[in-house]
Amino acid sequence: MGKRPIPPLRQLPEMPPSPDPANRVLDPAEGIGSAPRATGHPVDRVFTIVLLGLGLFQLLDSIQGYLDFRVALNQLATEFGLNYAAPAAATQAGYWILASNIVLLVLTAVVAIRFVRRSRIAFYVPLIGYVLFEIVMVTIVMTIVPSFTHLMSGYLTSTQ
Repeated sequence: MGKRPIPPLRQLPEMPPSPDPANRVLDPAEGIGSAPRATGHPVDRVFTIVLLGLGLFQLLDSIQGYLDFRVALNQLATEFGLNYAAPAAATQAGYWILASNIVLLVLTAVVAIRFVRRSRIAFYVPLIGYVLFEIVMVTIVMTIVPSFTHLMSGYLTSTQ
């Protein structure tokens, strides 16, 4: 079998040189260094920001209770008509709850802001962050102050 000759390459039309970015004329409406505007739904952005604000308000409103968690547990038990003296470990639980609330709020805000900037639906991110915080808080109380958990479970079963 014989070899077939390789056909010659066709000449492509010469392309004009690409414009030099340094010599480019900027449009004032474009803005220098501005990020692309988000085109997501404005109601979603507002709702997300409101939910993040509520989370921040809840954190700021709860700081005193978390720092003095032992007293807060005693007051809660008194409101239910129960005689309870929270152990000293309850103060440590309050510190852990406060730290987890701060960390989860910051992570939630970062994720929600990224979603909003990428024009993705983001209102559910603060809701998920709140649910995660509640799960973490209950887990901390059940782990560090099991006596309060037993007291409340006994109260709930006796009222049914």
